[in-house]
Amino acid sequence: MARLTVEQVKKAKGKFKFREREVEIPDLGGTILLRGLGVGAASALHEELIDPDTGNTRAGLDMLTLASKLLAAVCADPELSEDAARDLIDAMPVVELAPILDDMRFLAGMGEETSKEILAAGSDFRQAED
Repeated sequence: MARLTVEQVKKAKGKFKFREREVEIPDLGGTILLRGLGVGAASALHEELIDPDTGNTRAGLDMLTLASKLLAAVCADPELSEDAARDLIDAMPVVELAPILDDMRFLAGMGEETSKEILAAGSDFRQAED
């Protein structure tokens, strides 16, 4: 394989194929397509969700908000706003959301513990409501 030129590197945008996962949502009778994020988008999402001092999710973010932001970022078809992602996730049973969170986390380039932290945030949030 030949060495890239500076001109080729400058034209790299749009040339990469990102990983995709088709996720079934049987109760709705269809699927959604999740697509991996580029480094810039993943960095912005991480900055919004992850506390740089602890490496954990930012304090005060509940499960619904975290999962909605993550789904809106990685859902390629249909493209979902954060509000639309929130509506879908809010209606979903948590046991169906958990495996989808794993796919979303992977495609967003987040560590293995992220989906567990999101679910734990939901547990903490529900306990605070009781």
